Amino acid sequence: MFIENRFDTGELILNVADGGHDGPPIIFLHGLTSFWREYAPLLHQLTQFGHVYAPDLRGHGKSGRGHRYQPEDYARDIASFLQQHIGKPAVLVGHSLGALVAMQLAAQHPECVRSLVLLDPPLCIREVGPEAMTEINMWMQWVYEMASEKRPFSEIVSSCCQMMPEIEDGATIEMLAQTVASLDPNTLTCFFETQLQNDALETLILTIHVPTLLLHGNWELGAVVRDEDAALLQASIPAAKVVKVTDAGHMLHQEQATFVWEYIAQFLEGARETAVV
Repeated sequence: MFIENRFDTGELILNVADGGHDGPPIIFLHGLTSFWREYAPLLHQLTQFGHVYAPDLRGHGKSGRGHRYQPEDYARDIASFLQQHIGKPAVLVGHSLGALVAMQLAAQHPECVRSLVLLDPPLCIREVGPEAMTEINMWMQWVYEMASEKRPFSEIVSSCCQMMPEIEDGATIEMLAQTVASLDPNTLTCFFETQLQNDALETLILTIHVPTLLLHGNWELGAVVRDEDAALLQASIPAAKVVKVTDAGHMLHQEQATFVWEYIAQFLEGARETAVV
């Protein structure tokens, strides 16, 4: 069972869900426009391998609002939590923006990071803008409209049903609507306005020296990692393992949950054995 606690970073308050199990620390970092509860099934699986913490990133869920929302800002919040509350290196598991934040942490605070599990990080932004990510761009535009205009919750739920008619589960729709209702729309500036240049992203990747698992979807199905992006990471991080989930897009951990979990479990089991040795 996960219990939510509050942590003061010195800049703002983070809402952090605590899995309460024994073992090495595992920090899960969600994607842009999401919050920790959306990943509950994966989080419960992760508790097999350690003590899982899942923060709402700044501007998301129940966490405080910030003046800026760039990857380094999110990373600074999590570094503060790791240094002041955890006190030892953690496994970082991140999806999308959360994966990019995990990479920033591994580069800037290597003493805080034991290993990385990256689920479809937006590596393509070194060369392409939002318009190239058609489905995600459409979703972000809709979320920004709902959040910035502070639409009533019932209206967000109704609009969410129209946006995703394939989702018939009312609880899932309500949870997605809640993520939108609780979001600071300014968080979306890092999607609409920021593009990491080739040299900046390559420099970031080259400074990562911890064991890394990259699981990415198929660009043709909506993933945000192209084959050339995966090849760059593979060539730049000697300890990296790269797996392409060809039948999934950006939400690969939901679309191919069993396949993705098998790779994560293998990686974490190996990391656990290495830590024991």
